[in-house]
Amino acid sequence: ELWADNSELGNWLGGRNVAVKIGNDIFIHGGLHRGSIEAGYTNEEINTLFKSNARIASRSARSTAVFASATETMPGPIACRNYIDSCYGKVPINDLNYVLEKCEAEKMIIGNCTVSDVKYADLANYGNRVIAIAVDHTKYAYNTSRERSAGMLVENGTYYSVSYKGSKAMLDQW
Repeated sequence: ELWADNSELGNWLGGRNVAVKIGNDIFIHGGLHRGSIEAGYTNEEINTLFKSNARIASRSARSTAVFASATETMPGPIACRNYIDSCYGKVPINDLNYVLEKCEAEKMIIGNCTVSDVKYADLANYGNRVIAIAVDHTKYAYNTSRERSAGMLVENGTYYSVSYKGSKAMLDQW
């Protein structure tokens, strides 16, 4: 019922894009899997798939159509969390290279994979080409032991982490 056509959340989510290319960056809900690109999904098709299935009331049916992860038999186009969360193994560098090349992008910016700070994901392997931006605001916003990142700002081609207090630092310095 929460996701149904007649619910506020279902209507709101059903109208949102989950794969957007801005400049040389691809912003994606939870990571883009190589299998989705090989299957021929375009950003427009991924967004259409999400929107048409976001309102399915049954979580299992919705998950099968849209949110299947790379650890399942058929990778979903928007939920390859293995760039950020390595509990099922990291996405191989060749797969990242393939996805970015086919998307004509230099960076993949991933939401919906909770991190403590906006940061480059697996800098040692991916370089500065994968950025995790889904900060758990309920957990970290009120932690005042240090200034925490709350979001990302791109300004003149430079990537910044912006704090809850409004300060910014180059992403690799956070």
